[in-house]
Amino acid sequence: MTDDPMYDDEWDEQYESGAAPLVALEEQAESHARCLRYWQQQYDDVAARFEAEIARLTDRAKQAKATLKARCDWHEMGLKRFYESRGEKRIMLANATLSSTRGRQHIMVEDIDALASWADAEGHPEVLRHKVEANRNAIMEHIKSTGEEPAGCKVERNQDALKIKF
Repeated sequence: MTDDPMYDDEWDEQYESGAAPLVALEEQAESHARCLRYWQQQYDDVAARFEAEIARLTDRAKQAKATLKARCDWHEMGLKRFYESRGEKRIMLANATLSSTRGRQHIMVEDIDALASWADAEGHPEVLRHKVEANRNAIMEHIKSTGEEPAGCKVERNQDALKIKF
């Protein structure tokens, strides 16, 4: 399949047939390790090429969209100036209808501590939300130090993973 000296093509036929890999001897394990290293390098090379191409296309799309957005904004500004100069609620054009909607009110919280003090002093706790989250590190420390699992918690272990180092 390839002329790479690290690659053993003895497994190609078994792989393509769908047979499970055979590893009875250390020599076969070494052969699998060489092949694994080769295929991982192929995978990384393909991934790197695609990532570079995606980055290039993303940059190109940003530039094209910025150019088109600037044109759209320019035309919208012209229509807005025309609409505002007329002072009418609705203007019917041949290709568009111009009207406006009133902006919605929204709250900007600039000082959460001042708001909390006000809520406590005035008796309005409903204006604040209190988010409760589990501190997994503290729970694990508690379990390690006491051996006790707190109510509502369960310690699970992920499946062991084979580590291959080249």
